[in-house]
Amino acid sequence: MNNYSCIIIDDDPSAIELLEDYIGQMENLYTLASYTDPLLAMAEFAAMQKPVDFLFLDMQMPKMNGDVLYAAIRNKVDHLFVITAYGDSAMAAFDDIAVAFLHKPIRQAKFINVVTRLLSPRLVEIDSIMLPVTPKGELITINLANVIAVKSEANYIRIFTAKDSLQYYYSITSIERDFSPYAYFLRINRSFIISTKHIRSMNPNFVRLSNGMKIAVTKTYYERFISFSDKFRKD
Repeated sequence: MNNYSCIIIDDDPSAIELLEDYIGQMENLYTLASYTDPLLAMAEFAAMQKPVDFLFLDMQMPKMNGDVLYAAIRNKVDHLFVITAYGDSAMAAFDDIAVAFLHKPIRQAKFINVVTRLLSPRLVEIDSIMLPVTPKGELITINLANVIAVKSEANYIRIFTAKDSLQYYYSITSIERDFSPYAYFLRINRSFIISTKHIRSMNPNFVRLSNGMKIAVTKTYYERFISFSDKFRKD
């Protein structure tokens, strides 16, 4: 298995810490170096013997903006990911260069999505993700293997595991988007997303999960569910 090197350049230490955590959770990525000072980064890039696989570069920094820095080091970078807190107009300089744009605050699901565009999905294995599921947007670690189902409850969601269920301030639309890199999560009605790893029995109208829950499949989501169940039978 290939291991891919990553360098982060951002004047915000908390943004670096977050990306280092995301990178650390992907077994085929590793952080080669991180810099809050773009001038120091430029000097150390000049001494590098081979290009870095992935560069995560902040566009707006006090000492030197990202476009100026990248112009000096681009021959030492295989794939560029631009970090920005601003809108589309601020990213024009990188439109034809960057693999993807990561908007602050950087969501882990977005990070995984843009990285997996470059890597075979079979190389990317994640056991948990961090989601901003509190009213203040604090990040909570969700162990994906433990998730049996997610239920919408107005402005909240309830995550069911084998041991308990916990309510979080988050929408089902948001967690559906965050779960999108993981094919085993499937929305089967307006209120429920299930983990197909926990299906114990099913028919065209219902699924029964490992914790005993019986959940209806509704018309809007029926076609996708049938597509999954056909594949399930073939496998």
